[in-house]
Amino acid sequence: MKIKWNKGWLLPVLLLAVLPAGCGAPESNAPESGDEAAQMLREPPALMVSCGDGETAALLGTYSWTWTEPDGSAVGVEADSVQVLAARDNMIPLPLSAESTVTLRFAEEPDTVSVLCWSTDCWERTDVPGEAVEADRPEEKDGRAFALTARPDCVYEVLAAWEGRDGWGGTAYYGFYTQAP
Repeated sequence: MKIKWNKGWLLPVLLLAVLPAGCGAPESNAPESGDEAAQMLREPPALMVSCGDGETAALLGTYSWTWTEPDGSAVGVEADSVQVLAARDNMIPLPLSAESTVTLRFAEEPDTVSVLCWSTDCWERTDVPGEAVEADRPEEKDGRAFALTARPDCVYEVLAAWEGRDGWGGTAYYGFYTQAP
């Protein structure tokens, strides 16, 4: 016995079966109020860099991040990125006319922060070692901010770590650069 297929219904049925798979709510990095499980950050917090009236978002680079799902299962993500000296086209410069105090403000307070610096003459030269720059927590800030003395025409790499948090944490690299106007 030969079965005859009416192909006119096949495409709509397949579309109905496939389309709902991608229609879930997007994961958010922002905690939802009142839901303790939603307080888990699923990616490193954002970093804003500012000096005077100038402000730019730092580029999130390589990171290692973990969180615990509401059912108790642990999730870990290892994300790799190009080194900051190879990422110029992905960053917006922070205008800086002279050596100045720059504020690093994280969406969530990190436990530790370290910073490396290169001259912009080193763009694309990822084998050049960076110079360590001290980042301090200003006393009048809320703990999410760090201050460093920055120079014009320099590239900065920030390494931040969140350790021992309730269900989330890890390390993340960020990049930004300064540019004389």
